[in-house]
Amino acid sequence: MDSALNTLPLPLREGETIPPPGEIPNADSPPAPIRHTCAFDEIGSESPAFLWEPYLRAGNLNLIAGDGGSGKTTLALMIAAALADGAAPKNMPGLLDAVPLEGTHSLILSFEDEPGELRHRLDLCLCRHPERIHTLKPGEIIPMLTDEAAMKALVEECRARLLVIDPVQAFLRNGADANSVTDVRRALDSLRRVCMETDCCGLLIAHLNKGAGRSAMHRVSGSMDFVNAVRSACLVVPHPKRKEERCMLHFKCNGAPLGDTVAFTFSEGGFVSFGGVSGVTREELENGYVSEPVETGTDKVRHLLERLTRRLPGWRMTAAELAGLPENTEGLSARAIAQCMMKAAHAAGIPVRRIGTGNVLVFQGGDQASPAAGGHPAP
Repeated sequence: MDSALNTLPLPLREGETIPPPGEIPNADSPPAPIRHTCAFDEIGSESPAFLWEPYLRAGNLNLIAGDGGSGKTTLALMIAAALADGAAPKNMPGLLDAVPLEGTHSLILSFEDEPGELRHRLDLCLCRHPERIHTLKPGEIIPMLTDEAAMKALVEECRARLLVIDPVQAFLRNGADANSVTDVRRALDSLRRVCMETDCCGLLIAHLNKGAGRSAMHRVSGSMDFVNAVRSACLVVPHPKRKEERCMLHFKCNGAPLGDTVAFTFSEGGFVSFGGVSGVTREELENGYVSEPVETGTDKVRHLLERLTRRLPGWRMTAAELAGLPENTEGLSARAIAQCMMKAAHAAGIPVRRIGTGNVLVFQGGDQASPAAGGHPAP
């Protein structure tokens, strides 16, 4: 009798067959190796999906950059308003993936603008359905980009298909360096996972550096990974000749052709509307555009104080602690803050005084430095 048959349990039950000798398991043979790779013929082809084609990729990261006051946040609100209304407004280029009647929900997370101001700007965008655009309640803690669970919970709570992060540099965890490839990539990878799991379009709002005349790719403040990590990126700049008009230059798009330059216009009363496709060339916008006069250190510290005092009416911190706050969206160093603090406080009309404790200089501001609290601004 074949020796292999002696290894089978006998007798055979009704309907049971004897496998060929080559298929009989051998207890001494090693297990089949686990595969960690696959060939591309096992993967289905997927074309890029867009929330606003070709400018905003769905389920991924996108970026709009611009100088302060250029209109980048306003443009994000215009997109959110169009999605909420369920249809592209007149003269909006591209294809908007909006849902008629039901509309599409958006979530706006901002470190720079108060909810009331954002609502006012939505009204100027002629938004008919503000109930479909969401932000955090006053007093709620804004999650950092690496807080994946918290960020995902917020997106799912309001069923957002658009998530605006404004400005992205402020959403890095305390101690993270906006110029560090490692810190920026870790934060953006976390947000990308949230976007992919929720099919949400992440729209990062970014500031520009001082490199006027350089390519759009190199104008974004901080690490180049703010641009490298996103799938689509745009630059918002003033029209070279028409003061009331802004241009959105589409300078990066992975997996699809670049879109036309988008025009949007500020009318009397502050109302904004799309103006169709702009005729200004990329070369004109990149090479002919000169930034507004660069803000001084005092101006930047003044903005920091204004944002901080809105959140904390009374505060007491060292210059290093002030530099580490999320309100420090321009990345001011502790030294720059210490040097410009008193001039900035005077310019902002915010009571601040200096307190010397050994070799550490402490600043006390807001209500705690007011005359009623016994404090007086230093000259």
